[in-house]
Amino acid sequence: MRPSKIAMVTTLLAVLAPSLRADAAAGQDRVRRSIEGPVTREAVTRSLAVVPDNAGEPEGVSEVGLMLRIEFEFDSAELTTPAMRDLDGVAAALTDPQLTEAQLTLEGHTDATGSEDYNLRLSQRRAEAVVRYLAGRGVPGARLRAVGFGEDRLLPAYAPTDDEQRRVEIVRTF
Repeated sequence: MRPSKIAMVTTLLAVLAPSLRADAAAGQDRVRRSIEGPVTREAVTRSLAVVPDNAGEPEGVSEVGLMLRIEFEFDSAELTTPAMRDLDGVAAALTDPQLTEAQLTLEGHTDATGSEDYNLRLSQRRAEAVVRYLAGRGVPGARLRAVGFGEDRLLPAYAPTDDEQRRVEIVRTF
């Protein structure tokens, strides 16, 4: 299947929702959630402001994520206009006083189309594009780190070439 002109990239933003207490008790390292509806400052802040009781403990949740749909131009690290709108909501939340201490790693991922080396470089460029955009919207760059993984961490629920594989995960570590 040929990818569309505009590739959809799933961005997982490091967050924690109140319902994660049960997940934390199960000893998962990384928990993922999503926002239904617009990506607003309020929606992201509400999700990020909740810290699990056992965060950072040896058996507790160490990372959490929130799934967001972020678009890049196909075969490019250029953010689309809808992606910028969503990232504006993320940036507004990350500059909220409740979240000024959050440290985030932006992990770039690709699908399995193309060479491993090319995908690794593309994933790094996409993660860096999100870091630059958030820093340009007032999120201190010292709180953000970009890492590209290429196709090394495919989501098992999707085929290796599915659009869902092309994503940036913004991971908050406790």
